[in-house]
Amino acid sequence: MEDNKDNSVKDTEQKPLERTEGKTGGKTMAEKAIDRFAQMMVTRLEEMKGQQWEKGWIDGGGRTQGLPQNLSGRRYSGHNDFFLQLHTAINGYDAPVYATYKQIRDAGATVNKGEKAMPVIYWNISHKDENGQKVSDDAYDAMTKAEQAKVKTIPIMMGYYVWNLQQTNFAEVKPEQYAKLTGQFKAPHVADTKGMYESKEFDAMIDKQAWVCKIKAVEGAGASYSEARDEITIPMKAQFKIHDTPEEVYKDGMEYYSSIAHEMAHSTGIEKRLGRDMEGHFGDKKYAKEELVAELTAAMVGNTMGFDKRILDNNAKYVDGWMDTLKKEPRFILSVMADVNKASKMILDHVDAQRLEMGMKTLQPKEEATNEKATESKVAPETKMDMAAEPIGKPKTKAEEKAEIAKEAAAVFKDLKEKHPDALLLLRKGDFYEAIGDDAKKVAKSTGLKEQHIIKEGFEQKNDKEKGISYVNFKNTSLDKYLPKLVRDGHRVAICDSLEDIAKQRIDERKEKQAKAEVQQTKVNGQQQTAQMAKTIPLEQFNKLETEDGKKIDHFAVFKMKSGNYGVRAMVDGQQMSVKALDKEDRNAFFEHTTTKAALVQKYYGKELSQPKQEERSRARAV
Repeated sequence: MEDNKDNSVKDTEQKPLERTEGKTGGKTMAEKAIDRFAQMMVTRLEEMKGQQWEKGWIDGGGRTQGLPQNLSGRRYSGHNDFFLQLHTAINGYDAPVYATYKQIRDAGATVNKGEKAMPVIYWNISHKDENGQKVSDDAYDAMTKAEQAKVKTIPIMMGYYVWNLQQTNFAEVKPEQYAKLTGQFKAPHVADTKGMYESKEFDAMIDKQAWVCKIKAVEGAGASYSEARDEITIPMKAQFKIHDTPEEVYKDGMEYYSSIAHEMAHSTGIEKRLGRDMEGHFGDKKYAKEELVAELTAAMVGNTMGFDKRILDNNAKYVDGWMDTLKKEPRFILSVMADVNKASKMILDHVDAQRLEMGMKTLQPKEEATNEKATESKVAPETKMDMAAEPIGKPKTKAEEKAEIAKEAAAVFKDLKEKHPDALLLLRKGDFYEAIGDDAKKVAKSTGLKEQHIIKEGFEQKNDKEKGISYVNFKNTSLDKYLPKLVRDGHRVAICDSLEDIAKQRIDERKEKQAKAEVQQTKVNGQQQTAQMAKTIPLEQFNKLETEDGKKIDHFAVFKMKSGNYGVRAMVDGQQMSVKALDKEDRNAFFEHTTTKAALVQKYYGKELSQPKQEERSRARAV
């Protein structure tokens, strides 16, 4: 039986852990997995700190490369990649190949007694109607878009257990398959002329400037990323050669590429790419999360490519803060790993592009767990749940919220100018007043303030696009100095609240109005549903398996076809009927019980049933 305390196998007849969103021992399976991941990260940080940062994040020693996968070759993605890589390295396993209990059993193998499983988490979705009743996936797929809009879709984090192949007797019962599976993860020993580790993919990316921003190599410089210039600066590789032994010199090369990967990770985070919160600067507590994302991204990319990533010396100051946060808020790891997964994928996509040009095999499997719709029909039921896709209906990113507010602020400005066409608008902006466009030119002329130009999202840029729109601002304490000058020059002046504040208020009011409308619509829908239920056919009549002319229906089924449409199949009086495509109206009527199975058989097979059977036609011809 399964021991829920340590998830270890007590005997070879153990039953698989049920995949459940229900709570056991006060915490859900997913919550237990999050706690485990957070503790693994804290333990790793403590080990690195205790060994003066000589131990790598994953510490795979460059033995393996590639991303974790299951027996069928599908990748474990989302939050699971890093921790399965870490689990593989900690235990010295040959490859990051994992499988569920059922997959192991179906392969003819068993989990070794006493082995502790690793948790895997994924997102599932639950559909509920206006009355809070659960709606099955099939029923939801069969609905019209209007009907689906009335259904609430809720993302749910769930989890299950997997074991590495070396925690089983798989190598004994399937030696050839085991060798094939693990062999593809063996990292080759690739050294340059100085004996340092060499990544031909990164070298090509730098030589051809094939990354998303410019990478500039400068002798004597340190590694850095400039958001203002959108440019990475890296030292020369020779600067990293600080050891004498061949083994350590080889690892020095790994440190060079690790530094590049770290700065690449930072460059993925700006607004026009992944839109992470990049505020603050190095050393700030606010910037600590961004540094952790960059470190773990570089570690995951490095381990996938076959090299180790040690923590940067100047990031050691963040370690205690990271550990404290993880201990207090284990779910912090979810936010971090969501960013790590996206950044890693962007880098590995570019790495794989270089590998393809070189005639090498890509590091990322073709089928990815984030592409659920594309792989759903190809995946066996037991592996389908390996998916770790992003939750549906996720909130807007900060970049999206910022863009929405900017657009609304431009609309607010336009409305104010239409309402006060002859007034010059001074807009509050924190401790400043600002003027925009033609108003800015007038303010500059009357006060002697310097006219500036800025790119302001949502505003029409009347000037050179590179310059942007006219702009002037001054401290609020200087209002008494400049206002008399504006009035003396004959300007009517209107002092307004911050455009952004008004915009946010408008957006909130709109959302509140929409929420009230949805509540009202729910009431209307409820009334309509009540009326609809009055038309629902009783279950006995709905399931009556006999046509109007007395023919017996031996079998009847409505099902989803590979095309995505719904079809019907029936056997009547022992005669197997052909598959027919259902009209949308009939499909909906079937799921809503406003028609009967017999009526559908009569409609779709009436002509065939009215003809005599083949043997009857043969006897008629013989007579």
